[in-house]
Amino acid sequence: CLTPSTVTELGLLIFLHTSGLVFALLLAQWLGKGHPLGAELHRLGGAITRAADAFLAQEFRVVALAVGVLAPVAFALYSTLLSPGAGLGGLETGFWAAVALALGAANACLVARVATRLALRASHHSLPAASHSVDRALVVSMRAGGAVGLFVETISFIAISLVFGLLFAMKGGFRLAPAEAIALGRAVALLLPAHALGAATAALVLQRGGATYHTSGDLAADLAGERDAGLDHDDARNPAVIADLVGDHVGKAAGRATDLYITATTSTVVA
Repeated sequence: CLTPSTVTELGLLIFLHTSGLVFALLLAQWLGKGHPLGAELHRLGGAITRAADAFLAQEFRVVALAVGVLAPVAFALYSTLLSPGAGLGGLETGFWAAVALALGAANACLVARVATRLALRASHHSLPAASHSVDRALVVSMRAGGAVGLFVETISFIAISLVFGLLFAMKGGFRLAPAEAIALGRAVALLLPAHALGAATAALVLQRGGATYHTSGDLAADLAGERDAGLDHDDARNPAVIADLVGDHVGKAAGRATDLYITATTSTVVA
């Protein structure tokens, strides 16, 4: 049912994105090498990491609640109004739509966590790198940004390919006649918007929550620390400094990474 040229194109796309994912992981692994951290920086980095993980854990619970509300809606819509046929029954279509929605949300949460961790690691290691030269600090920052961008783009395509390819294979699409395989492929493709909806839902929660945390932490550091306690904005004795730094990472790094993930996912689904 698939021509040799189509198989070659699909294989090349999967190979390129898998290679990009491996390269992103190698860049992320490099960030933790060659830049030893002092005791004070290690303590500060640990506090920021714990606070960021706690915030993301709370946001993931909100995402799970939102998915729990939307999954039955997707199931009902796909099983009653959008049943594509071609070997997929109404209940089966609704089930896989709910699964695709949950996977999209889970991938967006994964992207947010990875982006936050890489941003934290880059922040920690850019400081000792800057003590040697500005170029070293820029290299750390650029490689961290490249790792996040590559990870988001490649994981988006791989996730969509797995959702489509696994369901297509489970329904015997590679053994069907060309006309039947094309009909099945169109039916499976109609499930992909649910995957994009799950990613958009999770990204909406993470972006709004991160932006609110970022603004709140910044205001707390300014008002409570500077006005009330008479401390500088970045004074280590200011307890709001940790919240401010956490807000910089979860409000910017995680938010922008999920925004990129939505863009990549929706454009691939539309195509």
